[in-house]
Amino acid sequence: MITLIKKILCAIISWWRKKLGKGPSISCWMFSNPNVADCVKWQFQALGSAYDVLESNKLPYKNWSGQQKNYLQQAFDAAWTWYSTNSPLNNLQETLLYPPRNVHEAITNDNSDPYTAVNDTWTWDLYTRYIAHQLLVEIKGLVPWSVKNYNSTALHALFDSTSIGHRRPTFPTQFSIGAGAPWNQNYVHRKDNLGASLIAPPRYTYAFLSNNSLIGADRMETIGKLLNWCRDNMAHFFGASNYKNMEDHWQYRGLTPITRIIEGTTYAGNNEFRHWTAGCHGTNGFLKNVLRSINIPMHLQRICGHSVGVFFTEGRYLDHGDDPYNSTFKGTGLPAIQLLIDDATFTTWFGNNPDNHENGCDKVGNQVNVLSGN
Repeated sequence: MITLIKKILCAIISWWRKKLGKGPSISCWMFSNPNVADCVKWQFQALGSAYDVLESNKLPYKNWSGQQKNYLQQAFDAAWTWYSTNSPLNNLQETLLYPPRNVHEAITNDNSDPYTAVNDTWTWDLYTRYIAHQLLVEIKGLVPWSVKNYNSTALHALFDSTSIGHRRPTFPTQFSIGAGAPWNQNYVHRKDNLGASLIAPPRYTYAFLSNNSLIGADRMETIGKLLNWCRDNMAHFFGASNYKNMEDHWQYRGLTPITRIIEGTTYAGNNEFRHWTAGCHGTNGFLKNVLRSINIPMHLQRICGHSVGVFFTEGRYLDHGDDPYNSTFKGTGLPAIQLLIDDATFTTWFGNNPDNHENGCDKVGNQVNVLSGN
């Protein structure tokens, strides 16, 4: 009976919102798609390990307060209105401060790993903007695939706030975004590897993909197009991953801002302008957070200290994040999609351990050797 009443109420709400020129009710959409709603989770407390956040620390959408649900609805309405303008990709109306102010206590230490800590207001704003944008992409059919067909693993990678960062046990509340030290052995599960690039606002990322014709007819074609962009544009940074070197490359003391990878920066060490990337962990973090804006989930797996890209919905792997701009590979002239190996090859080279591990170290980046005949 309650379900029937909810359906009738949602039908009325949908009719009224459409009459007003608005998009759907997010509450009603979540009601109709409980598999997605169950994976929209906000970390509200910081108990236990930050390297594998307990489910008890997260609040699923159905348990959000009325204020939190209204905030998401407002973010969605803003996204809907933005996309309905005459030229949305040329006028992003993106008001989120980016890159954010890094408040991590180690920021003045030039040699420290480049942790990026931000306040909870900025994190909540970013998170709800992303959920709103991802639902806009889904509901308007801006890509040929649908999140409705994803399992909980894929939905977690897209909609769980811990796939962006984790809450810190600080006062006032802070969140650590991405991974300042992605090689840390405390990271065990690949779902918890966030990469070493700083997630950018969703409209910026979506516009980058759309304006550069990087969205293909399916997920695999899209992944291949983005890998081609990495091949043609990216350059591996110099030196160590620390605050000083981040500032020298990207003029930001923190993780690599994705906007500055895309737009390019000048490295202070040699005054060279390039689309610098922070090595394999930075590149896979870039891929993960760019593809998120069009609802393609991705995991990162640390193998022998390196970052391997896992496109698990496609059964494909990038055996080293540095492969696309590897000079030997670029010399082959091949499309970057050929860098991806299948499940059988991955298992042969690295075994079947789904977690971070130290097996098959000599095979990291091996697909470049295969393609170049070395």
